[in-house]
Amino acid sequence: MNIAGLAIGITCASLIFLWVQDEVTFNHNFAKRDVLYKVYENQTYEGKTSTFFGTPGPMAKAMIAEIPGIKNAARLTGDGDQALFGLGDKAITEKGNWADPEIFSMLQLPFAKGSATNAFAQLKSVVISEKMAQKFFGDADPVGKMLKLNNTEIGLNEDK
Repeated sequence: MNIAGLAIGITCASLIFLWVQDEVTFNHNFAKRDVLYKVYENQTYEGKTSTFFGTPGPMAKAMIAEIPGIKNAARLTGDGDQALFGLGDKAITEKGNWADPEIFSMLQLPFAKGSATNAFAQLKSVVISEKMAQKFFGDADPVGKMLKLNNTEIGLNEDK
């Protein structure tokens, strides 16, 4: 009985420690984390309310225009949609998000090649990870190259 109680106590303390550690270190990789917020929306269907982080498309611009103190807003899709990327005979499925260009100034994401200011300068532009660039382009510079996303051509914009 004493051993079972001790095991349960240690397990509970460990889980509480892990939860507190997650809460304390969440998003510490973003320099502006103290002024970044994620907007959630409550939707009611058949008397049941559910909360989503998906909001209407025009909401970002409306928030900047109508709420004092908001300097910037960007739309970003959820958990990352699976998409098929292709180049020649190479094809891989990767998770990705759709985002507004403002996301780079808000999150200050590092760029190995190219720059955040020109990342979405053209329609059908994409930013990929170093790991994905290595899969498709090896050691060659991917900036300015074309990929296919779900069988539609997209580009990795050149740094201008």
